[in-house]
Amino acid sequence: MEKNTQCLVQACEALKLHYQFLDADQTLLKVSFPWGAEYFPLNRTPFNNEAAFAICRDKKYSYDLLHNVVKMPKTLAYMDINVRETYQGYRAFTTLEAIATDVMNQLPLPCIIKPNASALGRQVSLCHSHGDIVQALSSIFDQQSKEYDYIALAQSFISNKAEFRLVCAFGESVFAYRRGFAEGFNARYWEQGENPEQVTDVDTLERLHTFIKPIYDHLQLGFAGFDIMVDQFDELHLIELNSSPRFNHITKDNDISPVVKMYQRVLTLYMNKHSINNQIIAQ
Repeated sequence: MEKNTQCLVQACEALKLHYQFLDADQTLLKVSFPWGAEYFPLNRTPFNNEAAFAICRDKKYSYDLLHNVVKMPKTLAYMDINVRETYQGYRAFTTLEAIATDVMNQLPLPCIIKPNASALGRQVSLCHSHGDIVQALSSIFDQQSKEYDYIALAQSFISNKAEFRLVCAFGESVFAYRRGFAEGFNARYWEQGENPEQVTDVDTLERLHTFIKPIYDHLQLGFAGFDIMVDQFDELHLIELNSSPRFNHITKDNDISPVVKMYQRVLTLYMNKHSINNQIIAQ
C-alpha cells in the first residue's frame, strides 16, 4: 500500500468513515461520506475539479494563469520539432538549435530545461550552454522514451537557499515540509540522501500561506501542494502546483502521524464544505 493511501486510511478510521478497497493492489479506495461514496484512486482525490487538475498538471498553464498573481520564474514553452503533422502548425521552430538560440535570447544562463507535464524532478536539467540546452531538449523530445513530453519548458534559474512544499485544502494551510537542504540546484534532493522535514514554525507557515493566498482569487483548488523556493535575497517564488501530492519522501524516514492528521483535517474540511453547500442549496 502506498504511504499516502495508508495515511488516508488511518484518517478515515480516526473519523469513523467507512472505507473499502475495490482492487487487489489497494490503489482504488472507496470512502463512504454522509452524502454517499467518493473515490480515491492512488494519489488522486475528489477534492479538485477537472479544470483545476489540468491547470496544475500543465506547468505552462499554471504559469500563464498565475505569473502576474505571484512571483514565478520566467517560463517559455516549446513544442517537439517532430510532433505529429496534425500539430505542426503550433511549432515555432523546426530545429533544436533554433530553440536553444531563442532560449538564450530570452533567458540568462544558467537556465532550467524541463518537461511540461512531468513530476518528481524527472529530466529537469540545469543548462550552462547552448549545447546543454540542445541535449536537454533532445532527451525530453525522445519519442522512444517513456519520459517523452511534446512540450519542453525553459525557465529562469533561481539559486535557492530553501525550498518548501506547502499543502492547502480549500484555501487553508494544512501541512508543510522543507524539501532538502542543499542550496543551488537540487531537483531530486531525495537521491542525495537528504531527508525532508516538517515545518512547524508559525511564522514560516504564515509567510508561505500569505504568499500563495492570492492564487485562490483566480483558481479554486480543493487540495494542492505548492512548491515554493526561497532565493538568495529571501524572496519567495512559486515553482509549480501539484493537485495530487504524494507524501512518500516525508513519510519514508519520518513518523507518518503528521500526514495522518493532515488527512483528517482535509476530510473534515471537505465534509464541512459539503454541508455548507447543501444548506445554501436548500435555501
